[in-house]
Amino acid sequence: MTNRTEQVCSLIDATVNAIADPSEHRAAYIHLYGVAQCMVLLAGRRGLDPELSRIIGLLHDIYSYRTGNSEQHAVHGAEIVREMFANELAGLFTEEEQGIIVDAIAHHSEKNAVHGPYEELLKDADVIQRYLYDETTEGLCRTRVESTAAELGIR
Repeated sequence: MTNRTEQVCSLIDATVNAIADPSEHRAAYIHLYGVAQCMVLLAGRRGLDPELSRIIGLLHDIYSYRTGNSEQHAVHGAEIVREMFANELAGLFTEEEQGIIVDAIAHHSEKNAVHGPYEELLKDADVIQRYLYDETTEGLCRTRVESTAAELGIR
């Protein structure tokens, strides 16, 4: 892992460790690190940067886990990450990388819309992680789950 990935992991670990409820704490770790792993797997297949993809996956739900509120978490999470680039993560990412990360997080809840490659990567990794965890498509964008599962050869 690179130094900047380790720094993001430290921030995510601190956020998750602050969650008092044990089942929510466990779910947060499983989901964030699971999405990060799915991001790397899919990034390799799609020719995208695996490190940037992992970092996007780790940060994508930071608002939900910091606040306990998932309402408009994608947009609010993008703002938190933008602030992190000015503070805890200052100097680690280029402006272009910051834009890619923030945009992917901001749009990841828009599962029925089509955006850029990293936004789509995050949407797909998010739904496939949830599917792999409990093998249901209930509440997920079924078409996205099915196409991503087929891409990975797991259906």
